Amino acid sequence: MSVTLNQGLVTRSSLNRKVDSVLEAKEHLFVKKGDLVYNMMRMWQGASGRAHADGMVSPAYVVLAPKDGIDSGFAAYWFKTPRMVHRFWAYSHGITLDRLRLYFNDFAQIPVMLPSLKHQKRIVAVLETWDRYLEKLAKKIEIKKRIRKQIKRQLVTGKKRLKSFRERWKQMRLGDVGPIVSGGTPSKKIMEYWHGNIPWISSSDLTEDDIKNLKVTRYINKDALNHSATNLIPRHSVVLVSRVGVGKLIVNEVDLCTSQDFQSLIIKDTKKFNCHFLAYLLSVKTNEFLVKNQGTSIKGFLKNDLRNLSILAPSFEEQKAIANILVTADKEIEGLEEKRKILDEQKKFLLNALISGDIRTPEDMISCPRKSDN
Repeated sequence: MSVTLNQGLVTRSSLNRKVDSVLEAKEHLFVKKGDLVYNMMRMWQGASGRAHADGMVSPAYVVLAPKDGIDSGFAAYWFKTPRMVHRFWAYSHGITLDRLRLYFNDFAQIPVMLPSLKHQKRIVAVLETWDRYLEKLAKKIEIKKRIRKQIKRQLVTGKKRLKSFRERWKQMRLGDVGPIVSGGTPSKKIMEYWHGNIPWISSSDLTEDDIKNLKVTRYINKDALNHSATNLIPRHSVVLVSRVGVGKLIVNEVDLCTSQDFQSLIIKDTKKFNCHFLAYLLSVKTNEFLVKNQGTSIKGFLKNDLRNLSILAPSFEEQKAIANILVTADKEIEGLEEKRKILDEQKKFLLNALISGDIRTPEDMISCPRKSDN
């Protein structure tokens, strides 16, 4: 098992990274179900978790077996509160942050006040109920995303047609839709360039698998636009990251400029091509391009790659109908994501308030059934 910052103690096989150990099994620490484990090197950041099954962990961790009067579920929540994380930092030793260590002898000296075991269990009952709902919501979002991905691929490639449309799709090059325009970065040595009202974006301003949301953090002026390689991209174009974050794209709702990490499709005839349909189509096509070229030296797209990209385009009305279906699916997922974000923030507030005693649980909470760890 491994300790993570956000997920607590998890099995190594569940982590999307290399986790092979060079140690023999006997060199690891044994963990019993209900034990608490923390990472000495990252406890000041809150790296701890509770074991939901027996297992083995790295000897770089500390394993805590709860004493009588301690509910390990309560302790697991308690160790994640800002007040306790700050105390872990205060009792850690090291010259710099990246060398801080919280050894057990120092951990054991941290002064604390604990509620009764009965009250600990009531707090855990409340928080576990909250966590179960958040977990169900997360699973629902993932299912919705998988369904949307499947429907998107079928609709934008013509593998599944909408019943009211029978017209044959036309094959063409993406360059037939409109010009492909590159971006650039104005000189950062000339500070005046970066005081204006023209949005300028880089790859980090886009979100993966999201064609709408854009986080604009920098603006330039007309002098910067006139004295650099960047270009003004008109609204309702398809702005595509071609390197450093390849595959992210958006439909821009305002005129903007981009860095050199973008290639943008400017649509010549907006009565013939729907920008949202093209964005969904390109999100599928570019992923296929990356898979096809995996293992080669290709790190992204060139302008000619996009200009010569072969696509099938339905009638404008069918494009709009497909785009409306996918935009609606995106909005539903976005609403669920926002709900999860709000509930997660509420849970953090509740966690701190319950453990600090600012909010007290009713006596009958003790009778709430705890969900089995199995």
